[in-house]
Formats: sequence, structure tokens, C-alpha cells
Amino acid sequence: MKKHFGMMKKPYRLTLLAAAGMLLLAGCGSYDADENTLFIKRNGEIYETNVQTYEGDQYSADELQAFIDEEIGAYDGEGSVKVEKFEMEGPTATLTTKYSDGKTYADFNKRAFFNGKVVLAQADGFNFNAPFFERNEKASGDTEAGGTAVPRDQVIDNPNLSVVILSENTIVSVPGKILYYSEHVTPQDKHTAKVEGYGADGVAAGPAYIIYQ
Repeated sequence: MKKHFGMMKKPYRLTLLAAAGMLLLAGCGSYDADENTLFIKRNGEIYETNVQTYEGDQYSADELQAFIDEEIGAYDGEGSVKVEKFEMEGPTATLTTKYSDGKTYADFNKRAFFNGKVVLAQADGFNFNAPFFERNEKASGDTEAGGTAVPRDQVIDNPNLSVVILSENTIVSVPGKILYYSEHVTPQDKHTAKVEGYGADGVAAGPAYIIYQ
């Protein structure tokens, strides 16, 4: 059966990361990470850094390169997708991919995803039907364990707030201060949060919401 990039997102990542030992490209060092991370930029661009430690040789170099070229070349959406960097250090490989915007990220990976104003997310069909919590901070700026529950209206009625909506396990770095978050989200600091608790397809649970200003 022919592989499909979007439906085979995890194998694609592993494929690229396996190829990393054979190919090194200069890239965006500012998007380095120790674990899978989405970097959301103020201009809407998204940088996705994947980190994978693997064992053994599962694919030939020719097969990997052909698969990468085919899947990236097959993308016919309006936005652009670009591999920014492959890097290999010992058994750990790192891949950074640049997406021109959130819609491109969603289309390319065949996943529900949104980044933008909360009011636009509602117009796009996201109902924000989830418990929400306010991010608590200590005087030092470190996030306290847990958060304070807040009414849904407090989250959705402010036209100045933006939101990242997704259903996959990753760290998310936003270009602003995180104010509220839903289930499946644990704030790490004022700009980053960890999303976890999803299976491979992200379908079993509702989406995670990270609301920032």
C-alpha cells in the first residue's frame, strides 16, 4: 500500500530522523529543543522540531530520500513546507520543519490545528467546550502546580486573546504570555506549555487549548 505523508506522520518523522545520520543541513539554531516542540511565531509561521533516539538501520538511504522527496513534493496546498535542518549526534537525531502558517501545518499533517484569534477559532468551528484554568505564577515567575478554574466566558469573550488548538503530544512555545489553558495542557513557563495524554491519532479526547495574549 502506498504511504501517505499526512496519515503516516510518525513514520515520516522517524524516516527523516533516520536519514539525519546521512544528511546535515544548516538550519535555524534558535529552534533547538530537547523534545518535540512547536514554535509559534508572531507572523503565523510554525517551526516544528522533532527529537528521536533510534536503534538499527530500518531503511536504505535511497528509499528514505525518495520517500521524503515524494511526500514533500506531493503537497499541493497554498502554503509552503520546508525542511530546515537535519542533525545527528550519537543515536539522537533532530529534525526542524518550517510551515508558512497554521493551516499549512494542519493540511500537511492531516491534523486539526489552529493558531490565531479566539474569535476566529470559534468562527472556524472550535466550540471551546472544555474546562479552563488560569495560569498561576509565583513572584519569581515560575509556574505553580495546577491552576485556578475560570468560567468559559472569561476565555472566549475577550477579542484580544489568541489561541493554539491541537490534539497531539508536544511542547508548544507561543509568541506571547499564556493566560489560560484546558485539560491535557501543563504550563512550563509564561511562554511554553506541554500537551500530553493523546494517542497516535489524537481522536479519543477533545482538543487542547492554549490561550495567550
